[in-house]
Amino acid sequence: MDEISTVEQAVLMKIKGEKMMKKNYVVVTTDKKGVFFGELVEHDKKNETCILKNAKMCIYWPKDVGGVIGLANTGPISDSIITPKCPEIYLNGLTAVMKCTNQAKENWTK
Repeated sequence: MDEISTVEQAVLMKIKGEKMMKKNYVVVTTDKKGVFFGELVEHDKKNETCILKNAKMCIYWPKDVGGVIGLANTGPISDSIITPKCPEIYLNGLTAVMKCTNQAKENWTK
């Protein structure tokens, strides 16, 4: 069977009444002071848990980043220390889930 384009796929999903999932990239903080970036797969607000795909952890960021909100707004800069990515991570004890800007996503995924 031939591959169909994303537009054709969206039209078919609309006809079937299905929602097309948009990738949401987020920065997540935890009560253990962890700061993570990744694609949000699942978020349970009641139990303060989430699953991130292709996750990275920020171990250090310089003052110029602007804190964790800066990591969601512009992403890490050259002096930041970022771990290699993990295919999937389950996090608990969430204190914040911040949607990333396109610029932040680009800087996190370099």
